Amino acid sequence: MKTLAVITAMLCLTCHAGAQEVLLHDIFDMNTSPAQLNSHAGEEKWSRLQPMHSYTKLIGNDFLLGSLPDFNPKEYPCSYPRLKKMADGRFILFYMPQSHGSSIYYTISEDLLSWSDPVLLLESYRTEIKDKEVQIRYVNMDAAVLPDGDLLGVCQFWCREHYRAQLGTGIVTVRSSDNGKTWTSPQVIYEGSNWEPYLLVLPDGKIHCYFTDSTPETWNSGVSVMVSQDNGHSWSPKMRVCRSYKYEYDKETTLDKSIYTDQMPSFRVLNDGKTLIGFLEARLANPPSNSGKTYHRMSVVYNDGFEWKDLGEDSEGPADRHTWILGGAAGYVETFPSGEVAISCGRGKGWSIKLLDHTGGRDGKVDWEEGWFVPFNKRGGWGAIERINDNMLVSTAGESRGGIWTGLSYLNNTITARKERITVDGNPKEWRNDDALYLGSKGGSETVFRAAYGRKHIHLLAETLSPDKADPVQEIILCNEAGEKVTVRYDENGCVEGTSEGLAVKTRKGRTLKGTEGYCAEISVPLSMLKAEKGGFLKIYAETGDGETFTDASKEDSGSWLRIHLK
Repeated sequence: MKTLAVITAMLCLTCHAGAQEVLLHDIFDMNTSPAQLNSHAGEEKWSRLQPMHSYTKLIGNDFLLGSLPDFNPKEYPCSYPRLKKMADGRFILFYMPQSHGSSIYYTISEDLLSWSDPVLLLESYRTEIKDKEVQIRYVNMDAAVLPDGDLLGVCQFWCREHYRAQLGTGIVTVRSSDNGKTWTSPQVIYEGSNWEPYLLVLPDGKIHCYFTDSTPETWNSGVSVMVSQDNGHSWSPKMRVCRSYKYEYDKETTLDKSIYTDQMPSFRVLNDGKTLIGFLEARLANPPSNSGKTYHRMSVVYNDGFEWKDLGEDSEGPADRHTWILGGAAGYVETFPSGEVAISCGRGKGWSIKLLDHTGGRDGKVDWEEGWFVPFNKRGGWGAIERINDNMLVSTAGESRGGIWTGLSYLNNTITARKERITVDGNPKEWRNDDALYLGSKGGSETVFRAAYGRKHIHLLAETLSPDKADPVQEIILCNEAGEKVTVRYDENGCVEGTSEGLAVKTRKGRTLKGTEGYCAEISVPLSMLKAEKGGFLKIYAETGDGETFTDASKEDSGSWLRIHLK
């Protein structure tokens, strides 16, 4: 194919003065069709998480812990945040002061932007152990929304003075049947040394409670699981299920010599409905003794089915795993219906997230060190991720002495352009396909992109919300598999410049049902200019006025662009 001749034409198809405003849509109006599992299997390498800048927020320690009578941000940094979407659609954020806990608090939000006054959920208390008064601390709260809508929380309790003797330590659950308004008293479901309990609700309704099962004296650990078959009211005995051999203990002890790791568990069920994937932390040391310097690396493990092999106290497993593949700590894992699997952990660049394919990188053909998305300006640690709809991921991470980060990311993956009859008039009313891409700028604008095609043209719909009139000029480039490109730059008044004589652009101002102002741009490009046809793919690049682009997209490298499938 010959390279397209670049023909710059000042098209400037402006809106007519006084034209009626149109109804605009935001990204929350998109992707309303029921999700098809693994719809993007094989396409995951083109999927990206896009920051939704208007939702990135640092909730300050003064707000989260200001009610403490002796509050001092240097002594009480918030840590271990966990954020869940409750059955009523609101969000609940759990957290604790200090890195090793004391009490557990929570706050609730309807929009991830404003939060209710913090509530004390589990308060540390003093008791007697071996005729000595000690403090019982709560630490590492996590939770799961159950099929009946109940919110089940899980938390470790421990006593610093008797930690090595494993006295005054265990796991409790609490339950709310009214979306966080009231809670049951703590129910002890396990007694013994542990860290980081985590709940997973299985498709069959059973609940797994995973936790770090540790032997403090020797730094021996691993992951154990307990199972509930009655909605979290009773639990089976623990069973060790994940362990990786670390070293032989080099001090005299009556305990087993072989020392293992695997800790801070997070598990999900892959879209095949039967495979468990876990993202775990390893606590290592060099030289191999308790006096060695601790460092951490991450592992991914897989289990076929929901039944685990009991590893006992002298074996490791499961065998299907990628062990110590990258430096990091505090892992979490989540899945998308379209197939992408997200893993997250704290790294040198802050709280980071990486997308894997629908198998969770099971074949190992993954560059584990590259391709990480960093949502909080290279800040944050000890965080978590939670999918809140088919295409959105909420993230949260602690900020040393600052507070807690929360934020939303949108999953941009290959979108579908279907054959539709489109009138290029700047009005989105006839667009039925709501498969969309998202691009937001730090300046405040947000654009939703959709695509369709007719007998002779491909059509792009770009609805831009710009409350502060920010980033007026935007650029879109379409590219075919041969590298031939069509470029258009436009603003709310129409086309600024383009590279195709057959290009048509029409814009109209409008606003959403919520009253947010913006404009719609309908762009039509002859299919012949891109030699595109049904069944094929086009690549798309977009850039806002302040230089924001799709994540990891380079203008010079069309291989890094997002994709449109003409179906």
